[in-house]
Amino acid sequence: GAHNVDEMCHGSASRKVIYNGYEVISTTFLKRHLGQREMVERGVEKHLVKGVGGHTVEAVLYDMDGTIIDSDHLHVQAWQYTGPQFGFELSAQQLSTAKGLSSIKTLEALLPPEKHDIIPPACDMKFKYLMEHIGEVTILGNFVEAYQGLQERKIPIGVCTSSRQEFVDAVLHSVPSL
Repeated sequence: GAHNVDEMCHGSASRKVIYNGYEVISTTFLKRHLGQREMVERGVEKHLVKGVGGHTVEAVLYDMDGTIIDSDHLHVQAWQYTGPQFGFELSAQQLSTAKGLSSIKTLEALLPPEKHDIIPPACDMKFKYLMEHIGEVTILGNFVEAYQGLQERKIPIGVCTSSRQEFVDAVLHSVPSL
């Protein structure tokens, strides 16, 4: 259920996660085990059928950003638009160190403490930018095929994200194949 999403996301970097009673191999683990490039080129479902690292796959838990959709460039653009209006600049390299963190946690990690008072309004502006540019989000690699393959095999699928629900809803609305 939705109340377990935070717990699932925090555990998703480990090898196994329990989701609705299923033992789950997370896509974060798959990325580390297979590599992102191989996952995209060969399609995740080909590996899931035979299992990964000796594990039998009972369910799959996807992280939305960077696994299902490519929104990295959009997040970087949003911070590069927002930062100067609040007196800071963040490079793509700096932002790459904060991947997977919420906007608030990103700024807490990357800004000096004396700038922390601007975090809430800066995050609001960044979110507004994201929503205005949501049409730039694309689906990664073979996700649709992988998803269909998992459904055909009746393997339960979960999705977690640190993104706001409004962003998730907008992505689902703007990317027709999701």
